[in-house]
Amino acid sequence: MANGDIWESIDGLREDIKEVAIKGCAKREGDLDRTIRVENSLDDLRRDMKKIYYTTLVTAGGVIAFLIKAFVPLFIGK
Repeated sequence: MANGDIWESIDGLREDIKEVAIKGCAKREGDLDRTIRVENSLDDLRRDMKKIYYTTLVTAGGVIAFLIKAFVPLFIGK
C-alpha cells in the first residue's frame, strides 16, 4: 500500500504494522550485532596496544641497561 492510501479494513493496517515491526526489529538486531562487533574489535585493539606498550617498556629497559653496562666502566676507570 502506498503512502496516503486508506485501508479498506483493519487487516491491511495490521499487516502494515506487522511488516514495519518485523523490519524495524531486524534493523535493530543488525545494529546491535554491528555494535557488538565494533566493541569486540576495540577490545582486541586495546589488548594489542597494551602488548605493544609493554614490549616497548621492556625494550627501553634493555637499551638503558645496555648503555649503563657499556658506559659505567668508563666512569669508574677515571
